[in-house]
Amino acid sequence: MEKLHEMMLKLKMPEGQRDPGKMMMKGLGKLFVLFMLRKKPMHGYAIIKLLNEEHLYVATPGRVYPWLRDLEEAELVAGKSIKGDKRMSKEYKITEKGRKLLEASRAWFGSGVKGEFFRYMVK
Repeated sequence: MEKLHEMMLKLKMPEGQRDPGKMMMKGLGKLFVLFMLRKKPMHGYAIIKLLNEEHLYVATPGRVYPWLRDLEEAELVAGKSIKGDKRMSKEYKITEKGRKLLEASRAWFGSGVKGEFFRYMVK
């Protein structure tokens, strides 16, 4: 299995922020997207709507679609064009590589003081 650090390097993050911990925090929006796609494929608009409804992130098309493009380029999600009633849209699903990154991220967030913090916050 590819190491978490190597997988995170493939995500588009600014130079100097290639530390996995920092990248996790900066890439939290992308992780939310992977998390949402783990159960079912979704369109970009549905992702934006859910992120905003749940107050997980201030989600806009200008933010979410670049995330989806980055995730797709990193082969963490796969997009499929679907013909709708009025126009084409794209449905995204998580790939096996994306699932591995999500699980590695879960392990990272659950370890050490980070893990204690998150367990405390959800009690």
